[in-house]
Amino acid sequence: MTARRLLAVLALLVAIPLVWSWWSSDRRRIGRQIDRLEERVEKSGEETAIVGAARARAVTDLFASDFEVRARQLRFRTRDRQELARFVLRHRSSTDAIDLRIVTESLSLAPEHGRATQVATLEFLTGGPLSSSAERYRVQVNWVIERGSWRIDYIDLLEIVDR
Repeated sequence: MTARRLLAVLALLVAIPLVWSWWSSDRRRIGRQIDRLEERVEKSGEETAIVGAARARAVTDLFASDFEVRARQLRFRTRDRQELARFVLRHRSSTDAIDLRIVTESLSLAPEHGRATQVATLEFLTGGPLSSSAERYRVQVNWVIERGSWRIDYIDLLEIVDR
């Protein structure tokens, strides 16, 4: 084996664990869950009631078995999955399009305890054929490892930034 090939093989042997470590990191796993949440919240165009209900239910699948959502400013608090799905469905039904963007975020990991805390500013762009709006909310999201995946344990609406 030539020196170049040996060097390439060694580099590959070093790179594979590094790439795997990055790919399977807790930060990245939470990021994939956030991507799933964005996909399930977003809406482009009209949808049937069945599709809307399925999407709302899919949002709740990202939550831990024992969770809490608090939004004092909106007079909403729940630990009930069906009530959360109705809340999501009601807001999805009120507009033709929803685009969710994370404007800023910080994430503190405590994987040794199976927990993480995220503070983020979320921007919801909503609208239809005649109007559109942008709303920003600052939230705290607590994550917990459950059934081998990071799940949302707690959401608290800290502040309505712009409505």
